[in-house]
Amino acid sequence: MSSPRQFPPTRLLVIGAACALLGAAIMGFPLHATATLLSASAMPADVERRVLRADPFGGTRIDLAKGIVQDKDSINMRKDLEKRIKQFHRTWRDAWTKSMIDRGLVNINLALTINDYSFRNFTPDAKRYESLMCSAGWIGEAGMANAEATLYGTNIQAPATADARVSATGRMVGAALAVTETDVGERATPVSQGFLNEEALDFSRRIRSGRNKGQICPRWLADEEVIPLDEGERIDLALPIPVIPRIRRSRDTVITRLSVAAAKYPGDGWVSGQRVRFLVDNGDPESAVAAARECRAGVTWCEALLGYAYEQGGNALAADSAFRRSVDAEFPQGSASCVDTTVFVMLSTGARRDAHTRNCGQQRALVGRIWWLSDPLWSVPGNERLMLHYSRRTSVALRAAFDEDERYVWRDIAAGDALQETIVRYGWPTHTYWGGWSMDSAFDVARQSQMMEPWAPYTTKEYAPDRVALVPVISAIDSPFVAKAADWPMARPDS
Repeated sequence: MSSPRQFPPTRLLVIGAACALLGAAIMGFPLHATATLLSASAMPADVERRVLRADPFGGTRIDLAKGIVQDKDSINMRKDLEKRIKQFHRTWRDAWTKSMIDRGLVNINLALTINDYSFRNFTPDAKRYESLMCSAGWIGEAGMANAEATLYGTNIQAPATADARVSATGRMVGAALAVTETDVGERATPVSQGFLNEEALDFSRRIRSGRNKGQICPRWLADEEVIPLDEGERIDLALPIPVIPRIRRSRDTVITRLSVAAAKYPGDGWVSGQRVRFLVDNGDPESAVAAARECRAGVTWCEALLGYAYEQGGNALAADSAFRRSVDAEFPQGSASCVDTTVFVMLSTGARRDAHTRNCGQQRALVGRIWWLSDPLWSVPGNERLMLHYSRRTSVALRAAFDEDERYVWRDIAAGDALQETIVRYGWPTHTYWGGWSMDSAFDVARQSQMMEPWAPYTTKEYAPDRVALVPVISAIDSPFVAKAADWPMARPDS
């Protein structure tokens, strides 16, 4: 997983001196677009360019990460590996859900939570439940009433009266649905100012799917909440320590199979990618670097894998160089593809829309300035913000090559595109909360009642409060020579 590196909350921006020293650099700065980072396995360059699309988080990119199987033997090999990887996903998920239940981490007292909401007492449990409900999609009051009816068949105590239940649910649903984007789109604003207060911040970060009614509602942990081990550093930190050796042994079995397949089919991008991913997840970035160097699936994809492995091993400069080679190979000067527009997800909504309307030359210049001004430490070689963006994109592509991984559902019906955007914008969550089997059943019932497909498990994506944003406002990006320190709002809610 991509490490959510922490940066100091202070930035020494000496605008005058920096512009004087780097003025020439910005004008001639290598305008690296954000990389799609997904090259087909052993595809000719013209075919590769033709299948890449400019729309952010398009399905074609995930198809490229899946690679191309070329003969009967490789098809059988792929089926066997996919079966083993999916089995590992189930093994990991079973261990995770069992540990959540054993540690008593799934017991939200729904009756108390609803009561807290009715009295405007926004407790951590209440916010967590609201985030789950928001991420479950546009359910509505009737759907949630059915969901609660399912829950009340379990050990959760119901409110005193049905009227109280529906009324409280109506208020909760109203809160979740009241936050909408304005026409101008600069910020997501609460419609119901009377009810929404501090929780409005969570939903101003809501990311909607472009393909269905799904959405992802990331949540920021409050300062007073207990911060768990940062799962973004390594996925196995979500598991109890005694369970991790068993999971690592299971992962080693898959790695062995992937290594045999990679030796036979070095041009298969899917095999090379999954091999690097499993080595990284097993805490072996050095072997991941070696595996990435054996990749023969095209410069764009293989250099992206190499950059990802280097980044996970803490070699920022080598990762930066590898990612830049990947970008240069994918977006050469004069190619039909201009820039990877997923870089624009780091901008506010209005600025993002404007960026998409600019011509190719303007977009290239814009991307170059974004990376220049987002570099947290100019005195240190390499650009950590650029590196993290590419690392997240690579990691997302590797996981989204499957409908589901250990915890997350990447299918289109489950707002997979919104999940991808969430990870690329904010990084891998510090903590993923799961509400338990009864909560999953409730949300499944609610979605089905609204003619929407279920996608359990339903989880929250929770972030530590010390995450900082490094991308300045659009006015500073467009006019860097008059930028002010205040143009870097490092904790603003929409980036």
